Amino acid sequence: MKMNKGHILIALMLLLFVAACDKYEDGPSFSIAGPTFRITDKNWVMEQVLLNDTDMTQTWKTYYPDYCIVYSTNKKYSVVWDGGESSGTWKFKDRSTELWRTKDGETEPNVFKILRLASRELWLAWTDGTENYETHLKKD
Repeated sequence: MKMNKGHILIALMLLLFVAACDKYEDGPSFSIAGPTFRITDKNWVMEQVLLNDTDMTQTWKTYYPDYCIVYSTNKKYSVVWDGGESSGTWKFKDRSTELWRTKDGETEPNVFKILRLASRELWLAWTDGTENYETHLKKD
């Protein structure tokens, strides 16, 4: 049986499409842009904060009104908020479904599950002891 180049190209495109679909719980289902392109060199600001499924956005914005985080292509990140700042390194893990951030001067990373990573939205979830957090950030 003889396959022509067109059939091989279609098969490869289908394979790439299936591999790229449904990586994150809350989407997007498909994206041409890779995860590094979608997360880097943007000012991410807090849109919503959930603590154990309770909306804590107003409380968060009272304490951190100017919260902003930037992930750079050189794998550094910086967080700035009213009266403080933090920085360190970041990387994707587990097929880019987890975001690992390690603060400068520390060795253990903070691990975030990526629920959604679109060009203008970044949703993260993590657990701290018995507390379950979910944050929705948007591009500023």
